[in-house]
Amino acid sequence: MTAKSIKAKYNEQNFKLRQRGIKLVPYKAPCCGATLEGQLAGLGEEWEAVSTCPECGELYMKYTSHTQITADTLATR
Repeated sequence: MTAKSIKAKYNEQNFKLRQRGIKLVPYKAPCCGATLEGQLAGLGEEWEAVSTCPECGELYMKYTSHTQITADTLATR
C-alpha cells in the first residue's frame, strides 16, 4: 500500500465509525508524534495490534483498553 492509500483508508474507517456514533479518542503515534484517533475497546477488553501510521507509514504497536489508547515502537533486534 502507498502512504496515500493508507491515510485514505484510515480517514475512511474513522468516518464510518463516527457515522455509527462511535467516539474516537486521540493518541500519539510513537514514530512521528502525529496525533491519531482510535476506538476504545469494550469494558473488560484489551486489544493489541501492529498498526501502520497513516502519517509516516511506519509500523508500531497499539494497545487499547476501555479507557485509553497507547502506542509504542516495535522492538527490533
